[in-house]
Amino acid sequence: MRAPAVQRLAVSLRDGDAVALVDTVSRQLAATVPTGAGTRPTRLALDPDGRRLWVGLDGSAEVLALDLAQGRVLARIPTGRGLHTLSAPASSPWLFVTHSAAGSVSLIDRATLRRVAELPVGATPVAAAWSESAQRLAVLSANGGGLALVDGAAQRVAATVPLPRGTLAMGLFDEGRRALVLNMRSSTLTLIDLASARVVAERALPEQPDQLAFTRDFAYVRSLSTPTVQLISLAAAREGRLEGPAVPMGRRAPDEASDAINVAAAMAPAWRLSKSVSLRV
Repeated sequence: MRAPAVQRLAVSLRDGDAVALVDTVSRQLAATVPTGAGTRPTRLALDPDGRRLWVGLDGSAEVLALDLAQGRVLARIPTGRGLHTLSAPASSPWLFVTHSAAGSVSLIDRATLRRVAELPVGATPVAAAWSESAQRLAVLSANGGGLALVDGAAQRVAATVPLPRGTLAMGLFDEGRRALVLNMRSSTLTLIDLASARVVAERALPEQPDQLAFTRDFAYVRSLSTPTVQLISLAAAREGRLEGPAVPMGRRAPDEASDAINVAAAMAPAWRLSKSVSLRV
Protein backbone atom coordinates (compact mmCIF):
# COMPACT_ATOMS: atom_id res chain seq x y z
CA MET A 1 0.00 0.00 0.00
CA ARG A 2 1.32 3.41 -0.90
CA ALA A 3 1.79 5.71 2.07
CA PRO A 4 0.22 9.17 1.90
CA ALA A 5 2.36 12.05 0.66
CA VAL A 6 3.95 14.38 3.18
CA GLN A 7 1.76 17.42 3.91
CA ARG A 8 4.33 20.18 3.66
CA LEU A 9 4.60 23.50 1.92
CA ALA A 10 8.02 24.34 0.44
CA VAL A 11 9.18 27.95 0.08
CA SER A 12 12.39 28.89 -1.69
CA LEU A 13 14.43 31.52 0.18
CA ARG A 14 16.40 32.87 -2.77
CA ASP A 15 18.42 35.47 -0.87
CA GLY A 16 18.88 33.17 2.13
CA ASP A 17 20.25 30.18 0.17
CA ALA A 18 17.75 27.82 1.77
CA VAL A 19 14.38 26.12 1.38
CA ALA A 20 11.81 26.38 4.17
CA LEU A 21 9.44 23.48 4.83
CA VAL A 22 6.14 24.30 6.55
CA ASP A 23 3.93 21.59 8.07
CA THR A 24 0.44 22.36 6.70
CA VAL A 25 -1.26 20.39 9.48
CA SER A 26 0.41 22.03 12.48
CA ARG A 27 1.05 25.27 10.55
CA GLN A 28 4.56 25.43 11.90
CA LEU A 29 8.00 25.64 10.33
CA ALA A 30 9.22 22.03 10.14
CA ALA A 31 12.71 22.62 8.77
CA THR A 32 14.99 25.05 6.96
CA VAL A 33 17.29 23.27 4.53
CA PRO A 34 20.48 25.12 3.48
CA THR A 35 21.33 24.80 -0.21
CA GLY A 36 24.84 26.30 -0.11
CA ALA A 37 26.28 29.79 -0.13
CA GLY A 38 25.47 31.73 -3.29
CA THR A 39 23.27 28.98 -4.78
CA ARG A 40 20.14 31.19 -4.95
CA PRO A 41 17.36 28.53 -4.90
CA THR A 42 14.39 29.84 -6.87
CA ARG A 43 12.04 27.56 -8.79
CA LEU A 44 10.66 24.38 -7.24
CA ALA A 45 8.98 21.29 -8.64
CA LEU A 46 7.21 18.59 -6.63
CA ASP A 47 8.01 15.04 -7.69
CA PRO A 48 4.90 13.03 -8.71
CA ASP A 49 5.47 10.70 -5.75
CA GLY A 50 4.83 13.67 -3.42
CA ARG A 51 7.86 12.79 -1.31
CA ARG A 52 10.66 14.62 -3.07
CA LEU A 53 11.17 18.22 -4.05
CA TRP A 54 13.33 19.41 -6.91
CA VAL A 55 15.10 22.74 -6.36
CA GLY A 56 16.65 24.81 -9.13
CA LEU A 57 19.78 26.65 -8.00
CA ASP A 58 20.08 29.80 -10.10
CA GLY A 59 23.49 30.61 -8.62
CA SER A 60 24.91 27.16 -9.32
CA ALA A 61 25.05 24.65 -12.20
CA GLU A 62 23.12 22.15 -10.09
CA VAL A 63 19.66 20.99 -9.12
CA LEU A 64 18.81 19.51 -5.72
CA ALA A 65 16.66 16.50 -4.87
CA LEU A 66 15.23 17.10 -1.39
CA ASP A 67 13.44 14.62 0.90
CA LEU A 68 10.35 16.43 2.20
CA ALA A 69 9.71 14.16 5.18
CA GLN A 70 13.24 14.21 6.53
CA GLY A 71 14.10 17.72 5.39
CA ARG A 72 17.44 16.74 3.89
CA VAL A 73 19.21 16.87 0.54
CA LEU A 74 19.21 13.51 -1.27
CA ALA A 75 21.40 14.49 -4.19
CA ARG A 76 23.10 17.43 -5.90
CA ILE A 77 22.88 16.80 -9.64
CA PRO A 78 25.11 18.75 -12.06
CA THR A 79 23.31 20.62 -14.84
CA GLY A 80 23.97 23.52 -17.21
CA ARG A 81 24.61 27.11 -16.11
CA GLY A 82 22.05 29.89 -15.71
CA LEU A 83 18.53 30.38 -14.42
CA HIS A 84 16.64 27.10 -14.24
CA THR A 85 13.04 26.09 -14.94
CA LEU A 86 11.84 22.66 -13.78
CA SER A 87 9.24 20.23 -15.05
CA ALA A 88 8.48 16.83 -13.46
CA PRO A 89 5.50 15.35 -15.37
CA ALA A 90 3.82 12.30 -13.85
CA SER A 91 3.63 10.55 -17.24
CA SER A 92 7.40 10.74 -17.83
CA PRO A 93 10.34 9.21 -15.94
CA TRP A 94 12.36 12.39 -16.39
CA LEU A 95 12.89 15.64 -14.59
CA PHE A 96 13.49 18.33 -17.23
CA VAL A 97 15.70 21.28 -16.24
CA THR A 98 16.39 24.23 -18.55
CA HIS A 99 19.41 26.53 -18.24
CA SER A 100 19.34 30.11 -19.51
CA ALA A 101 23.11 30.58 -19.87
CA ALA A 102 23.87 27.16 -21.36
CA GLY A 103 20.91 27.25 -23.78
CA SER A 104 20.07 23.65 -23.01
CA VAL A 105 17.77 21.27 -21.15
CA SER A 106 18.95 18.46 -18.88
CA LEU A 107 17.12 15.13 -18.68
CA ILE A 108 17.44 13.68 -15.18
CA ASP A 109 16.33 10.14 -14.36
CA ARG A 110 14.08 10.60 -11.33
CA ALA A 111 14.63 7.01 -10.18
CA THR A 112 18.45 7.03 -10.21
CA LEU A 113 18.90 10.78 -9.58
CA ARG A 114 21.33 10.98 -12.49
CA ARG A 115 21.56 13.26 -15.52
CA VAL A 116 21.25 11.14 -18.68
CA ALA A 117 21.26 13.77 -21.44
CA GLU A 118 21.91 17.43 -22.18
CA LEU A 119 20.13 18.83 -25.26
CA PRO A 120 20.60 22.26 -26.92
CA VAL A 121 17.28 24.12 -27.29
CA GLY A 122 18.27 27.65 -28.36
CA ALA A 123 19.65 30.75 -26.68
CA THR A 124 18.20 31.68 -23.28
CA PRO A 125 15.40 29.19 -22.56
CA VAL A 126 12.95 30.99 -20.26
CA ALA A 127 9.89 28.73 -20.00
CA ALA A 128 9.01 25.06 -20.27
CA ALA A 129 5.72 23.14 -20.19
CA TRP A 130 4.81 19.47 -20.59
CA SER A 131 2.49 18.45 -23.43
CA GLU A 132 0.48 15.48 -22.20
CA SER A 133 -0.99 14.78 -25.64
CA ALA A 134 2.39 14.77 -27.40
CA GLN A 135 4.41 13.37 -24.47
CA ARG A 136 7.00 16.05 -25.15
CA LEU A 137 8.37 19.09 -23.35
CA ALA A 138 7.84 22.46 -25.00
CA VAL A 139 10.79 24.79 -24.30
CA LEU A 140 10.64 28.50 -25.16
CA SER A 141 13.86 30.41 -25.89
CA ALA A 142 13.98 34.19 -25.63
CA ASN A 143 16.98 34.95 -27.82
CA GLY A 144 16.75 32.63 -30.76
CA GLY A 145 15.63 29.13 -31.63
CA GLY A 146 11.95 29.66 -30.89
CA LEU A 147 9.95 26.83 -29.36
CA ALA A 148 11.63 23.41 -29.15
CA LEU A 149 9.76 20.13 -28.61
CA VAL A 150 11.91 17.74 -26.59
CA ASP A 151 11.28 14.00 -26.89
CA GLY A 152 12.50 12.54 -23.61
CA ALA A 153 12.14 8.91 -24.69
CA ALA A 154 14.33 9.45 -27.76
CA GLN A 155 16.52 12.00 -25.93
CA ARG A 156 16.38 14.47 -28.81
CA VAL A 157 14.72 17.67 -29.98
CA ALA A 158 11.91 16.36 -32.19
CA ALA A 159 10.87 19.69 -33.75
CA THR A 160 11.42 23.44 -33.50
CA VAL A 161 8.99 26.26 -34.26
CA PRO A 162 11.00 29.37 -35.27
CA LEU A 163 9.98 32.53 -33.41
CA PRO A 164 11.45 36.07 -33.27
CA ARG A 165 13.56 37.21 -30.33
CA GLY A 166 11.77 38.54 -27.25
CA THR A 167 9.51 35.61 -26.38
CA LEU A 168 9.08 35.49 -22.62
CA ALA A 169 6.11 33.42 -21.46
CA MET A 170 4.15 30.41 -22.68
CA GLY A 171 1.06 28.44 -21.74
CA LEU A 172 -0.36 25.16 -23.05
CA PHE A 173 -4.01 24.13 -23.28
CA ASP A 174 -6.11 21.24 -24.67
CA GLU A 175 -3.80 18.77 -22.87
CA GLY A 176 -0.80 20.35 -24.54
CA ARG A 177 -2.10 20.25 -28.11
CA ARG A 178 -1.86 24.05 -28.46
CA ALA A 179 0.38 26.75 -27.05
CA LEU A 180 0.11 30.50 -26.55
CA VAL A 181 3.37 32.46 -26.55
CA LEU A 182 3.96 36.04 -25.42
CA ASN A 183 6.60 38.24 -27.05
CA MET A 184 7.50 41.19 -24.84
CA ARG A 185 9.70 42.82 -27.46
CA SER A 186 7.06 42.97 -30.22
CA SER A 187 4.04 42.97 -27.84
CA THR A 188 2.37 40.08 -29.63
CA LEU A 189 0.54 36.85 -28.78
CA THR A 190 1.20 33.79 -30.95
CA LEU A 191 -0.92 30.64 -31.23
CA ILE A 192 1.02 27.47 -32.07
CA ASP A 193 -0.29 24.02 -33.00
CA LEU A 194 2.16 21.64 -31.33
CA ALA A 195 0.91 18.62 -33.26
CA SER A 196 2.03 20.12 -36.56
CA ALA A 197 4.72 22.42 -35.05
CA ARG A 198 3.45 25.51 -36.84
CA VAL A 199 2.24 29.03 -36.07
CA VAL A 200 -1.54 29.33 -36.53
CA ALA A 201 -2.30 32.96 -35.61
CA GLU A 202 -0.85 36.11 -34.09
CA ARG A 203 -2.27 39.33 -32.65
CA ALA A 204 -1.01 42.59 -31.16
CA LEU A 205 -1.31 43.26 -27.41
CA PRO A 206 -0.75 46.26 -25.11
CA GLU A 207 2.94 46.90 -24.59
CA GLN A 208 5.10 44.45 -22.62
CA PRO A 209 2.89 41.37 -22.18
CA ASP A 210 4.59 39.21 -19.55
CA GLN A 211 2.24 36.67 -17.93
CA LEU A 212 -0.44 34.13 -18.87
CA ALA A 213 -3.06 32.31 -16.80
CA PHE A 214 -5.73 29.83 -17.92
CA THR A 215 -9.23 28.92 -16.84
CA ARG A 216 -11.52 26.41 -18.55
CA ASP A 217 -12.70 28.82 -21.23
CA PHE A 218 -10.19 31.65 -21.41
CA ALA A 219 -6.54 32.61 -21.35
CA TYR A 220 -5.77 35.78 -19.39
CA VAL A 221 -2.86 37.94 -20.58
CA ARG A 222 -1.26 40.58 -18.39
CA SER A 223 0.76 43.46 -19.86
CA LEU A 224 3.02 45.67 -17.77
CA SER A 225 1.82 48.86 -19.49
CA THR A 226 -1.89 48.64 -18.65
CA PRO A 227 -4.16 47.78 -15.68
CA THR A 228 -6.47 45.81 -18.01
CA VAL A 229 -6.13 42.08 -18.67
CA GLN A 230 -6.75 40.71 -22.16
CA LEU A 231 -9.01 37.65 -22.32
CA ILE A 232 -8.54 35.16 -25.15
CA SER A 233 -11.36 32.75 -25.93
CA LEU A 234 -9.99 29.21 -26.06
CA ALA A 235 -12.94 28.10 -28.19
CA ALA A 236 -12.02 30.73 -30.78
CA ALA A 237 -8.34 29.79 -30.52
CA ARG A 238 -9.19 26.22 -31.45
CA GLU A 239 -10.58 27.65 -34.70
CA GLY A 240 -7.45 29.72 -35.29
CA ARG A 241 -8.72 33.08 -33.96
CA LEU A 242 -7.23 35.11 -31.10
CA GLU A 243 -10.11 37.20 -29.83
CA GLY A 244 -11.79 38.26 -26.61
CA PRO A 245 -12.53 41.29 -24.42
CA ALA A 246 -10.18 43.35 -22.23
CA VAL A 247 -11.15 43.48 -18.54
CA PRO A 248 -10.03 46.08 -15.93
CA MET A 249 -7.95 44.50 -13.14
CA GLY A 250 -6.91 47.35 -10.89
CA ARG A 251 -6.24 51.07 -11.13
CA ARG A 252 -2.53 51.12 -11.92
CA ALA A 253 -0.41 49.44 -14.56
CA PRO A 254 2.08 46.89 -13.17
CA ASP A 255 5.07 48.90 -14.43
CA GLU A 256 4.03 51.74 -12.10
CA ALA A 257 4.98 49.44 -9.20
CA SER A 258 8.10 47.87 -10.69
CA ASP A 259 9.55 47.04 -7.26
CA ALA A 260 6.73 44.50 -6.79
CA ILE A 261 7.51 42.58 -10.01
CA ASN A 262 8.96 39.14 -9.21
CA VAL A 263 9.43 35.69 -10.71
CA ALA A 264 6.24 34.42 -9.07
CA ALA A 265 3.02 34.43 -11.09
CA ALA A 266 0.76 37.43 -10.52
CA MET A 267 -2.42 35.60 -11.61
CA ALA A 268 -4.03 32.34 -10.51
CA PRO A 269 -7.44 30.79 -11.30
CA ALA A 270 -9.81 30.68 -8.34
CA TRP A 271 -12.84 28.39 -8.70
CA ARG A 272 -16.16 29.26 -7.09
CA LEU A 273 -18.95 26.75 -6.63
CA SER A 274 -18.87 24.31 -9.57
CA LYS A 275 -18.69 26.40 -12.74
CA SER A 276 -17.89 30.07 -12.22
CA VAL A 277 -14.34 31.33 -12.27
CA SER A 278 -12.67 34.37 -10.78
CA LEU A 279 -9.12 35.58 -11.13
CA ARG A 280 -6.80 36.70 -8.35
CA VAL A 281 -4.28 39.33 -9.42
